[in-house]
Amino acid sequence: MLVTLLFIVFVYLFAVESFTAFLYPDPDEVASYFKAAALPNWLFDFIILAATILMIASWSYLYMTAHGRTIRMPEWIDNLRIRLYLPFMNRLYADELHQLLGDSLMRWVHQFDKREGGWSR
Repeated sequence: MLVTLLFIVFVYLFAVESFTAFLYPDPDEVASYFKAAALPNWLFDFIILAATILMIASWSYLYMTAHGRTIRMPEWIDNLRIRLYLPFMNRLYADELHQLLGDSLMRWVHQFDKREGGWSR
């Protein structure tokens, strides 16, 4: 699996580099686009540090609970976990939102269709 993953990554990187060189033959122009899209160094470092701390804390929590140990958590974290459980189990209600937007769009299209006498005239 690791070899397959590495193959996909390297093919993707090669394709991106080739496509970028195809679209923008001037390397200075490409460098200016990448520089404009880059995050400030302090923000990038903060994101990496926060992700690392959260990952280590999550792994530690999962390891300790899997081995029957308890971890004292502040009460607000337990309350937050209880409140977030249902929305995350329902995938933040993305399916319901998608269905609502689709139904609303279809109602609008049908009303427009009836008012205008159909799409083909």
